[in-house]
Amino acid sequence: MTDDLSIQIAKRRVPCILAYLSPFRIVELDTLPPWQVTIEEVNALCWDYVKLHEIVGGIDVALDAPYHLVVTRDGALALPPIQSLQVDHATVEFFNRCLAGFLIGGVYCEAISPDSLDLGSVLDWKYVRSHRTGHATPNRFHEQIRLGKASPLEAIMLMDAPTVKFSDLATAMATGLSVLNQIGRLRGDLLLKGVTGIARRDWSAGLSNLWIVIEQIVSHIWDS
Repeated sequence: MTDDLSIQIAKRRVPCILAYLSPFRIVELDTLPPWQVTIEEVNALCWDYVKLHEIVGGIDVALDAPYHLVVTRDGALALPPIQSLQVDHATVEFFNRCLAGFLIGGVYCEAISPDSLDLGSVLDWKYVRSHRTGHATPNRFHEQIRLGKASPLEAIMLMDAPTVKFSDLATAMATGLSVLNQIGRLRGDLLLKGVTGIARRDWSAGLSNLWIVIEQIVSHIWDS
């Protein structure tokens, strides 16, 4: 392989770290045709899985330029493997802060954990592909639908799938991060974990995390 070819390939393939919106949603963009899958396509395992990899846009999450959060059609969220995000717990905390931003801004999301991380690549700034899949259930689901290998029982989720507009995600993030930035002591990841615990009837996780969140808010009010 020549040096020139290696450089060209490197420019077309940028490494990234992935997590997924949970619950599952298709992200719609006004300039793209609406997502549609028929029962025949589900039964024949022949939906257009390439479209699931398609990038719909990038969202400002206060990373240094030129980095941002890349979003794909199937709800994959991609971050650059910069130095501050090369340790799993730091990456999970940052993703959960972003997801908390969505939550505060009005788009319901649940927390991720270290087994929710994939490693992948941004291809030609058009698609995002995963190369190493996390062990969490959403990661396995996305792996199967992205490869066109999900069973009909799983793939039925692609029919009449819940959707969210990319513009709504961007607006929600801006709103959510503005709140988190104003309350410096408030840990967005703890808020998200608390809400997720309540949603999953994990009462101990919900109580412990939300108790800390309340103390952080009270501390902020006390000092204001």
